Amino acid sequence: MSRPKAQMRSLARSALRLACGESRARVIYDALSAGRELAWNSARRRLYPRYWRQSWRDRRRGVRTFAIHGEFGDAVLALPFLRGERRRHPGQRIVVVMKGQRSGVSSRSKRDPLSEAGVRLMTDKGGQSVNFLREFWSRVPFVDEVREGDVGDVRFRYWQAQPAFGLQGRTVGPCDYRPFMDQLFTDEDRRQAEAIWTESGRPIRVAAHLRRSATEIAALVQELDRSELGRLSAVALLGSRRHESVPDLDTGRIKVIDLTDNYEKGVSIMPLLQAIRSADLFLGGRGGFEIFALASGVPALTVFDEDGWWEQRRLWPQRLWDENPLGRLVRAAEFDAQRVFAEETAPWLRPRACPPAEFAGLSCLPVCQQLP
Repeated sequence: MSRPKAQMRSLARSALRLACGESRARVIYDALSAGRELAWNSARRRLYPRYWRQSWRDRRRGVRTFAIHGEFGDAVLALPFLRGERRRHPGQRIVVVMKGQRSGVSSRSKRDPLSEAGVRLMTDKGGQSVNFLREFWSRVPFVDEVREGDVGDVRFRYWQAQPAFGLQGRTVGPCDYRPFMDQLFTDEDRRQAEAIWTESGRPIRVAAHLRRSATEIAALVQELDRSELGRLSAVALLGSRRHESVPDLDTGRIKVIDLTDNYEKGVSIMPLLQAIRSADLFLGGRGGFEIFALASGVPALTVFDEDGWWEQRRLWPQRLWDENPLGRLVRAAEFDAQRVFAEETAPWLRPRACPPAEFAGLSCLPVCQQLP
């Protein structure tokens, strides 16, 4: 986000807070922001003849094409919607257009390296670029074809989480992912993920994503290391040292499993995601891994910075936390590592010290057991 835009949004939020109070101001701001995105990215496409010509051609071919905004987090949020499209139109092929290196958006913004300016490309052991998002989409059973392209092309239907959840009343939670989540993973993915944790020899498994709010998450890991649970815990570090600054950890008790830049270590995206599913606890800020952990029903504690508290809090459906076994959201401005660890993290981990944790399907969540 450019500096003038960030300043304008900050001024708008401050004015709304003074006029309406913080809670009401957040609701108004989110509605205005979602309305802007819906009008610019989706509604305006219907003003172009190209959109209707493409829609007519797709209908004749029995195809429904959707351009998916953003990267991994948006892909995860879009899955229940796409599954619903398949169920409503069983005779039509579902085609997803995603950002890619051939779409002219392969480099990220220098002003904000964490922005959604383009697709994040990973590098494998041989130095070759890997598009992890294509690998993920290729596993989705109700998507027939994935193409790299320009998601801003007005010919395609456009799906974006912000207007979908902020204005259209849609919502998702772990129970919406239960029918298909296991189908994304192979037995080999499960074997590799289990090997990652088993090699540590520790009964407590924690996945920590060091990206946004990395300082706060690192402080929680340090508290775990200093506690009596440290010698029983393995912590898998997620993130990318090539793309962001990952804080160094000074640990002595916990077993650190460094999975940053995972492709360079021979671990592709699907075994990595399965390792997250196998964790006793997920710690993160806001991003794709966080959405995946919450949607998968992995006990999660998330820390949102101020932009996240305003821009993302209502964009992410509240059910992601409500239906999560732990489901804690902490504001970075109010974060205290010792307090959060003592009140939230430690009480959750102590019962899991023995025996070693085993992944249980989403059907074991109490809220999902109530479903027909």
